[in-house]
Amino acid sequence: MLSNIIAILAIVIALLSAVYARQSRQAAERSNEIAIRQNLRPSRLRAFELIKSHAKFCMKYRTAQVVGIYKGTTALLDQCDDFKWEIERLGPMEMPDIEALIPQFRSKGVELQRALDRLNAKRHDPNSKEYELAEDSVNAIVDWFSVEEKALNSKFEKYLTSA
Repeated sequence: MLSNIIAILAIVIALLSAVYARQSRQAAERSNEIAIRQNLRPSRLRAFELIKSHAKFCMKYRTAQVVGIYKGTTALLDQCDDFKWEIERLGPMEMPDIEALIPQFRSKGVELQRALDRLNAKRHDPNSKEYELAEDSVNAIVDWFSVEEKALNSKFEKYLTSA
């Protein structure tokens, strides 16, 4: 009889231990998820800053070129390369839609560089149709950067508030 009571108490203690162990594991998992999100926050903020500054640089480049701050488009191409390497240096950020947007920002910067080179070519007459098309292309790219730069806050909001 006493041995049966001891056996039942041992089973109850084992079940309680299993329940507490499971709760401890769940709490540890939640804590790890929070720690991972908090560790991603600085790289996500840096990515936001890099994308925003790249967009602003590209939007202002044509004006700076006209004013004479930049000669040619090497500074724009350097900015596109620096942007690419700085973003890659951040590593994975677990933001799939933003990570899909990053190559678009770089490629649009290179596209802007090519359009500006066509626009600044000496063989174009400023009154020609070719020049107008090149000017329209530059304006369309700058407008794209403007729209995307304004939308960045809302695109990043869900990643920065959850982190």
